Amino acid sequence: MKMIHKNENKHLGSFNLYQVWDKFIGGEKVPYTFVVVENKAFCRYGWSKMYQHYVIHEIGVLPEFKRQGISKFILENIPRPLMLKCNVDNEGGNAFYKSCGMRLSGKTETKNGIKQNIWTI
Repeated sequence: MKMIHKNENKHLGSFNLYQVWDKFIGGEKVPYTFVVVENKAFCRYGWSKMYQHYVIHEIGVLPEFKRQGISKFILENIPRPLMLKCNVDNEGGNAFYKSCGMRLSGKTETKNGIKQNIWTI
């Protein structure tokens, strides 16, 4: 997971990788679930009362395993309804979500002013 975060941190955001992972594997009751494809990819998602959707917080794949269907497999196996936010400048990510049948449902900005697309399915 450290390698994925190191390679993809521009698109993953600034979450505290160690804190959220330690709580999850430590058995603490947490409001999210991890999907891990060992040494290749991970995704963290959870139910949002505010959005009434499952929300993907992060999804990352090591560069050498991209374009092998791993992210699509993860997306297909997360409960619905599903939403995520993707930085507007992440052209590859936005094209991928569109190709998976997700719908561009709106736009938002982070606290730091980074423009994001809101994708739902």
